[in-house]
Amino acid sequence: MLYELSGERAIASVTQEIEDGLYVFRPAVKSAQPLAPVFCLGPFSDVELTFLSGAVWKDEVLRPYSAKGEALENLEKLRSDRSLRELWKG
Repeated sequence: MLYELSGERAIASVTQEIEDGLYVFRPAVKSAQPLAPVFCLGPFSDVELTFLSGAVWKDEVLRPYSAKGEALENLEKLRSDRSLRELWKG
């Protein structure tokens, strides 16, 4: 909803691009391992975010190391089989 109403500038301060079209949340949280979901904008609509894999920040490094590769695999699966898409109706 935040993205839909305000666009990508609304979340820009807490995101970091990790690869072409892949982003990760990087919130200013003082906990030991802040959650860092990996997501992309789209891919089926200009006003959606698609969460592709889960990760955490540990010592300024995204863990697990496979999170980026897993996100790319999940994005490819989603693009090839649209039936995997689930919309959150909050």
